Amino acid sequence: MAKFWEDVKSYVKQGATVVAEKTEELSKMGKIKIDIMGIERNLQKALSELGGQVYHLVTADENIKIVDDEKVKEIIARIKGFEEQLEVKKQELEEVGKEKQETEEESSESVTVVEDSSSRAGDEK
Repeated sequence: MAKFWEDVKSYVKQGATVVAEKTEELSKMGKIKIDIMGIERNLQKALSELGGQVYHLVTADENIKIVDDEKVKEIIARIKGFEEQLEVKKQELEEVGKEKQETEEESSESVTVVEDSSSRAGDEK
């Protein structure tokens, strides 16, 4: 009977550990997703600003090349920066997702082991 309670205690500890790990992973994923949304919002603003600047240049009757305009160059540089940030965050999200999947596989294996030992403990009665 003591072995049974030790198995139950072990199972509960493992369950609490798994819950804590999953909570941490989900909070990491949530933070990264919020960061991605912020970057995407900034990217959309920059694209709109670029469109406005190009429109202004085209309609201004000036013989200026759009690619030579300093403001256009500056906005394009910001857009590239946002795109790079977005790529980094998406990679982070993918890595956390892989970690989550590995943790889920490990936890399901440990649950199976505990269930097997619990069923054996019940057989010993």
